Amino acid sequence: MKIIGIVLRDYETKNGGIIYGVRSYLIEKLKKYNVSIVCIPFDFENNIEFDTTLIDKCDGIILPGGNVSHELDNKIVKYLYDIDKPTLGICLGMQLMCMAFNNHDIISVDNHQNGINYSHFIKIDKDTLLYSIIGKENIEVNSLHSFCIPDTKLRISARSDDSIIEAIEDKRKTFFLGVQWHPELLDDENTDKLFSYFISKL
Repeated sequence: MKIIGIVLRDYETKNGGIIYGVRSYLIEKLKKYNVSIVCIPFDFENNIEFDTTLIDKCDGIILPGGNVSHELDNKIVKYLYDIDKPTLGICLGMQLMCMAFNNHDIISVDNHQNGINYSHFIKIDKDTLLYSIIGKENIEVNSLHSFCIPDTKLRISARSDDSIIEAIEDKRKTFFLGVQWHPELLDDENTDKLFSYFISKL
């Protein structure tokens, strides 16, 4: 059975503390596939050289959504890229993949916090891995992000109607693809194709 590692994100508690975790709906989505799940914590605050042991034991890695990015994230993304570990970035995870390879920081966006249900369409470039996976040029997605990437050195796979970058990839790698929406919250054919293809590359 293939092993998928999920990098834990840090979340602020109601009393101002910090906990590390992953949203339950991502775990529930992965349970539909024949994979084992490993949660990978990192000491983001201290920005120490991270231990790669758990990453190395995993067949693929998911960089999930979250609210806070750290300098250590750049090191993690570049390590995954250098060792060609199949990597799927979701929302903040996609943004981290972009920020690791260029000087552009994230910028705020006002009209993409529309919730877990379908909220807008994206257009997928036909000359991309994402298009070969989904097989459609236009699909409807959800939208839960307050920030976006203004530009990237990675291949832009898809944009929204208002030109927000919605997916990125590097076809030179086994699987290095990020999406701005939350496919783990959708139960449709496009979502299944994306997760199934990712898992097939592990």
